[in-house]
Amino acid sequence: MSQRKDSILNLKLSDEPVYTLGVYFSHDGELATKRNFAKLPKLKKILNIWLSRDISICGRVNIVKTLAISKLTFICSALDTPKGFTDEVNNIIFDYIWKYKNPKLKTMTIEGGLKSECPLRPSK
Repeated sequence: MSQRKDSILNLKLSDEPVYTLGVYFSHDGELATKRNFAKLPKLKKILNIWLSRDISICGRVNIVKTLAISKLTFICSALDTPKGFTDEVNNIIFDYIWKYKNPKLKTMTIEGGLKSECPLRPSK
């Protein structure tokens, strides 16, 4: 489509990526991937701002679910996720949850999708 010279219903075809519904679409797949998945530094910055507050681990899990995962869910479901992206996101999230210290629980213990109830809260 990027090489077409004829017009389609007198519409102009864009050479630049088109941004709609929070996603960049482009003829160049690498450029679209770069623009869509370049959210990690911004995500890290937001979580570091919240890290300065004295929040319980359950509160940090809720912040991750509302501010971090929700921003990535739509893009990851609409496009192919680049290799290694989920590992980077997991590292950022677990570093935030454990305040960049050694985890007090094994990753497998809390890895059930960060359930809506706090994984560390004793059951009643």
